[in-house]
Amino acid sequence: MIHFDDITSKTVDLYSILSKSLRKSLARTEFTIQVIEEADSEIQEANLLIEEVFPSGEAEEYKPSYVLGSNENGLCLACLKRGFLLGCISVSFDLEEKAVAIHSLAIDPKYRAQKLGSALLLSLHDVCHELGIQSMSLISSEQGKGFYQSFGFKEMALQSYETQLPFSKRVVRKKISDFNHIHGKDKALPEDERIRKKHTREDKSEYSTTFFNRHKRHKQSKKEANTSSAVEIVNPFY
Repeated sequence: MIHFDDITSKTVDLYSILSKSLRKSLARTEFTIQVIEEADSEIQEANLLIEEVFPSGEAEEYKPSYVLGSNENGLCLACLKRGFLLGCISVSFDLEEKAVAIHSLAIDPKYRAQKLGSALLLSLHDVCHELGIQSMSLISSEQGKGFYQSFGFKEMALQSYETQLPFSKRVVRKKISDFNHIHGKDKALPEDERIRKKHTREDKSEYSTTFFNRHKRHKQSKKEANTSSAVEIVNPFY
């Protein structure tokens, strides 16, 4: 049986956990998914990505370094191309309650519409399946409803969304099919020179894809107190 620490310490190869269909889809591209830790060089790239796509003054607590440092069971998965970080998802697990809360999910603006957000969420789903996690929760803005609902999330209260795990087979097949459709048509990806150099970010873009925790800005009623996480999507073109 695989334990949480086996994943975060990279004792277990992440790709041995991912579904066969997702592994095959990623193998057809130059994208890779990997676990990143606080000590990894990629964590700074992930922090800089959060700074780029998050509203000014709201990025700090949504950075992967913050999520990992402030949660005993925090995890960050990153999507890379040729060593450049293009997206990341940061979450925290409640292993006793068999639940996971998404804190942030961000994609490089130049790579929106490449379905990288879906690839990261599917990767997280496979990790959750391995750990026996039964539910996933977050809070989404109005713009993000369609994205989450397409994965089977249902609105519980005050823009709070939750879904039981695993995702339905139909959802997984559809998301992987969409990913393959985009990356199986020889469609041109952004030019290499458009990938920012390490530790350098371009100006913020209003067309970026951002998912982020906003529990401090959304005070919930007692009935809503059971919702454990908060996430917002700024643009659904992931």
